[in-house]
Amino acid sequence: MNKKNILIFDQVETSGGSIARAVDLANELQDFRFIFITYHPLADLYPKQLAEHVIAKRIFSFYNYQRKSAHINRIKALTKNKLLTFFGLKLVALLDLINEYSIVVQTLAKTFSTKIDLVQANGGAHPLPYRIAEIKDAALLYYFRHLDDYRWAEGKMLARANDYIFVSANLMKAHLELLQTVPKDRCQVVHSPFDSQKLLAKAPPSNLQLINELKSKGYIVILHPARICHEKGQHIAIDAIIKIKDTYPNFALIFAGSFEDDSDNSYERLLKDKIQEHKLGERVLFIGHRNDVVQILQSADIALQTPIWFEALGGSLIEAMQLGVLTVSADIGGTSEAVIHQKTGLLFPPGNSDELARLLAMIAENQIDTKALAEAGKEHAYRNWGAELIQQKMRRIYSDAIATFHQTDSNKHH
Repeated sequence: MNKKNILIFDQVETSGGSIARAVDLANELQDFRFIFITYHPLADLYPKQLAEHVIAKRIFSFYNYQRKSAHINRIKALTKNKLLTFFGLKLVALLDLINEYSIVVQTLAKTFSTKIDLVQANGGAHPLPYRIAEIKDAALLYYFRHLDDYRWAEGKMLARANDYIFVSANLMKAHLELLQTVPKDRCQVVHSPFDSQKLLAKAPPSNLQLINELKSKGYIVILHPARICHEKGQHIAIDAIIKIKDTYPNFALIFAGSFEDDSDNSYERLLKDKIQEHKLGERVLFIGHRNDVVQILQSADIALQTPIWFEALGGSLIEAMQLGVLTVSADIGGTSEAVIHQKTGLLFPPGNSDELARLLAMIAENQIDTKALAEAGKEHAYRNWGAELIQQKMRRIYSDAIATFHQTDSNKHH
């Protein structure tokens, strides 16, 4: 039987996150052939091995969304002359259009002799998947993974899709309020797949010396795995530790993640100044980007997330829950679908370091049955985010979308 070809476009800049979940899923769906189109080499974005039915293709973009936004803001800030502003914005639009046609031509060249049956935009309604689906006469699927995935949306692009997939129910609700023309009967929630125990079993040995040393000194180890930037709220975690450092000095906080590019390193200085000012250098630590996060998570006592901006889900929380680790998170976006307060984990209002400090104090005083919460969280995470369940859903969605599109297309020609 000939496998159907699915082209997935993801404009991700860093490893992990949406691209990792998509490739993990594709590796398991052996009844399809997947072609991943990315701006960076897939090997840099996904360190694990690709299955034989998964192919990586790289294209070049000289004018991404961040650069376009920066230029628009700069033009508006630097000139008050309406004529200069007009022509400046026209130039930005022209560069954006040239880049758009460039990436379409590159993608067509790399898939010239390949029949594409379905195109998936792995991050909202981007023009590239829409145009490739039109030219290749393929089904189209939009997979919304972030709140700002609507930014490219246009009426004709949205209307073209066969299905609209959202990684959490709260994310779907937010997008439907923003994109009111999207047909609700074609929208559904499909969580990202997770199998942390399987991942752990395949992982190479990890150096856990730091965590073991902290535990030997009697510390309760909190792991905060996320890229380090203001929207992830690492300062909230540090502020909470500061509030309880004298009363409960037995917490150690570890940040696993790299600092996001920041023109003046202001956020990095903010965090490190707080640590230095309050003499927390021995128990608030940065270990950088790690490929062994799952091993570190398993060894931690608490998995913490502190986002202050809409978080679609928070994959590291699901991983931690599946590993039987207590999860504590800001209640924002789709987080509450995974972490049900005082049932599968603990939640606090986003940005509220006082409430986070209160929860940590309760943990220190054994006022919370952390073991029971962790066990309930593990069952909840596997029941709703188990890899096999998600694989079955996506297999059905892909098959139905391709069949429905070609049936509709055939009826049009007749």
